[in-house]
Amino acid sequence: MGGSLADQRRADRYFKRVLIDGLELQPSQRIETDIAIIGSGPAGMTLAITLAEAGREVTVIESGGLERDDAISALNEATSSGINYPLAPTRVRKLGGSSDHWTGICRPLDPWDFSVRDWVPHSGWPLDWDDLADNFASAQTWLELGPNRYDWESWNADLGPDEMGVDQGLMVPRLVQVSAPTRFGDAYRKRLVDNPNATVILQSTVTDIVLTSPGQSVERLAVSTLAGNSFDVVAKRYVLAAGGIENARLLLASSSVMTAGVGNQNDLVGRYFMDHPHVYQSGTLLLSRTEAQVAPYLGVVPASRKDDTGPSGKPQPSLVAAALALPDDLQAQVRCLGGTLALTRPAGSAESTQPDTWPPFRTDGLTAAGPAQFLAEDTHVYQLVIRTEQAPNPDNRVTLNTEKDALGVPTADLAWSIGDLEKRTFDTLFTTLAQATGIAAIGRTNEDVDARGMVTGGPHHMGTTKMASSASDGVVDSNCKVFDVDNLWIAGSSVFPTSGWANPTLTLVALADRLAHHLLAL
Repeated sequence: MGGSLADQRRADRYFKRVLIDGLELQPSQRIETDIAIIGSGPAGMTLAITLAEAGREVTVIESGGLERDDAISALNEATSSGINYPLAPTRVRKLGGSSDHWTGICRPLDPWDFSVRDWVPHSGWPLDWDDLADNFASAQTWLELGPNRYDWESWNADLGPDEMGVDQGLMVPRLVQVSAPTRFGDAYRKRLVDNPNATVILQSTVTDIVLTSPGQSVERLAVSTLAGNSFDVVAKRYVLAAGGIENARLLLASSSVMTAGVGNQNDLVGRYFMDHPHVYQSGTLLLSRTEAQVAPYLGVVPASRKDDTGPSGKPQPSLVAAALALPDDLQAQVRCLGGTLALTRPAGSAESTQPDTWPPFRTDGLTAAGPAQFLAEDTHVYQLVIRTEQAPNPDNRVTLNTEKDALGVPTADLAWSIGDLEKRTFDTLFTTLAQATGIAAIGRTNEDVDARGMVTGGPHHMGTTKMASSASDGVVDSNCKVFDVDNLWIAGSSVFPTSGWANPTLTLVALADRLAHHLLAL
């Protein structure tokens, strides 16, 4: 790892001290900066570059190096209970963070997701969608996406009309865009380290956020390496951007001054963990629509190409995909969560199957022919993939084990399960799809009830340092500052009060962009 970094320095002509291998730092060395950022993933990198290019002195502390390393990755080891959730492989310690294994799926949260819903406990954000509108536009650029459009009508020239053919009072198409995907360590490393205001310290893990007594501000960051040396980073302001698990873990483990941990005066750090429950092969859709007719529902399709290039200097095609969802008013009427049903490639044409062996297909009380009578030459069998929003639940949480990692930090334990709202949302999506395809006389739906026991996560780690209007309800305020700590902010999806159903990356980058401009205004 050290040789690789030295080679990279020479190749990129780093003649100033901006890319530092923490293994080379002297024990007890002290690094001073204006703003210290813990983590270099999409949130941390967005913050660091925006602040440095505006003239602020920034130091980024990254646990990993330029490439993945097994010994450093072992710091991710954790335990879980409830639904099986292997945590270690879901996080990446290297420059660019977990963007290194990100699939690129993007969509902003909808205005609906920011609202208080009386059937969803703990819902509602202390800001509105409009507060992030400009930042969503910036996030499109950071993630090298196409035009900032997520409704089918605005893509009609590229996609053509929606040929699914269901009543949009029952189900509507929801579009996502797909990034290349952008690997932040590759796309933005040069832009970051070539800036004279930026310093990046690699292979260095923050093990303690040390508060002043009696805990009203951060005094310093204690940093350690696997080589055994340690040093301090001292800043005027600090931003924790290490991901939904590590943000909570580090706050809880930083107990040298406040025994419950930093920002945890109301026992809220680590609580409200959310992911997007997924069930693959959750059911079957018998549909009289060809693969060509429903192509956007089956996977990523190319749309228009941008005239300019993305930050990495490559032309960026606009790639989109679609899924079926309940319209907002129906979601409110039936009092469920957000969620989507996506299609996967046909398992075969209906003629090649054995319809007499199929379980009963759902029409949910509608007068309609069963699957054996429904067969036609253009009827196809599709698998259904379900994903839902997760309701914020304080019992879904990250806590600490007594076991410690190689640097002496207690490992994390995650308790994660789904509840009645998620299960009702599964039911509602299948019921509504059965009604929508039955009424349109284009399909029949069959749910695989046994698949319910195979729920998996995104993995999208959200909610463990919840944003709220007051310290009694959350860990950070609407500007992502930790309550009662005057110089510590948190970036990333751990601040989400609710998850929506969309992948979190676009929204967390928008929040990081917003936080950067807030810090610049101080």
